[in-house]
Amino acid sequence: MTDSKGYRKVLAVTMAVAGLVMQGLGASGTWLGTQDNVWVNSANWSGSTHPGNATGQTATFDGGGNGFTWLDLAGLSSVKNIGFISGSVAGYTLGVGGVNAQTLVMEASGLMTMDSAVTATQRVDAAIQMHTSTSWSQHNFKNDSLSYPLVLNGNIAGAPSGGTPSTKAISVDGDGDVVIGGNISAGGAIAAQLKKYGQGTLTLAGAGIFDVDSEYYGGKIRMAHPQAYTGSG
Repeated sequence: MTDSKGYRKVLAVTMAVAGLVMQGLGASGTWLGTQDNVWVNSANWSGSTHPGNATGQTATFDGGGNGFTWLDLAGLSSVKNIGFISGSVAGYTLGVGGVNAQTLVMEASGLMTMDSAVTATQRVDAAIQMHTSTSWSQHNFKNDSLSYPLVLNGNIAGAPSGGTPSTKAISVDGDGDVVIGGNISAGGAIAAQLKKYGQGTLTLAGAGIFDVDSEYYGGKIRMAHPQAYTGSG
């Protein structure tokens, strides 16, 4: 989109995402995998408690995790930011028991990111719940690795209840590729919205349902399922 309103919208979202990155993704805890694959076991993290022990926290993955790269999310209430950084980071999978067997609650304005140095595919097998209530929230997924994708295998849905129902916005950004393998739905919110930025390719592999418009600002969108898109935009 080239109109001034569209440009301001793109600029605002880009600056918001950049602000999340500048906050420092290592602030809350870095995964060490000291004892096992359990996220809520604080002994596995560099901090005194696990990220998600309180709201607004960040989980960073930057190494091999002592071989524990398939994480059990049982007991995790929510987390705001998840960062996969550096060329030393292993390929991680968040969620055990199969696709959608567990749920990762991503807080409002949260960011899941892969930086340009990452040399391994990062996967989320857990379903992703957008925020802890049905009120408005945006959730950002950014991949700058040119050779390895960020793969979201589970369904992405708004919280089922709580708050004043509004729109749930999903922002996909970066020069690398992102795969959404599950369905997208509003949950208990009014609608779900998808925004595509950056030069990477977004692949929609589920029978997704978008309740409102999608917005496209860059890169490519690939439909890998005949019912991947039933919305407008």
